Amino acid sequence: SKAAFEQSYTEKDPGGPFIPGFGTHLVEHRAIDATGNIGKAESFKATVLPGELPVCTKTITGVQNGGLVVSKGVICIKDATIRGGLTVQKGGSVVVFNTTINGGFQSDNADVVQMFGTNVNGKTQISRTTSNVTLTGDTFNGGLTLSKNNQISANKQYGEYGPILAGNTVNGKVTCTGNSSAVKNFGATNKLSGSITDQCKGL
Repeated sequence: SKAAFEQSYTEKDPGGPFIPGFGTHLVEHRAIDATGNIGKAESFKATVLPGELPVCTKTITGVQNGGLVVSKGVICIKDATIRGGLTVQKGGSVVVFNTTINGGFQSDNADVVQMFGTNVNGKTQISRTTSNVTLTGDTFNGGLTLSKNNQISANKQYGEYGPILAGNTVNGKVTCTGNSSAVKNFGATNKLSGSITDQCKGL
């Protein structure tokens, strides 16, 4: 760990610039009681991803019949079931938590697309996103396409990276082309059952 003041280090500092610890880390720990007894060492893994959650302009929960179209603002979808698919149009953003989407997911020219712990039944196509694509802990039944998305780095000193695809399961073909940089998993491997092309190789 680093002290807070170290975050302002630049290339001119003796130890070099501050670079955040993005990625997957093994954390080992043990307990010591008041009498000095030392417990068995245990460990867990934690993945630190760059970026932040945008502020929601509207939150949707529950069952949504007939599909859902997002064309403006930041729509947060939590613990929901969407029947008829989810579509994000130019100028819209979505942040989806623990939701089931039946009918596929299509996004073109969105600002932000973030999905966490979500199941998508049907094709998923995410194209020309302007600033951030983060997909974590999701299941895509029907394949996944990431094309021509622009990912703005959360830290210039860390460097560039493409759309984030970390700890997901994809049943179907994975296609990644024309994104600003290669798609990255930050050490959290994905379960990919279909063919993998171009910028998604190595995930």
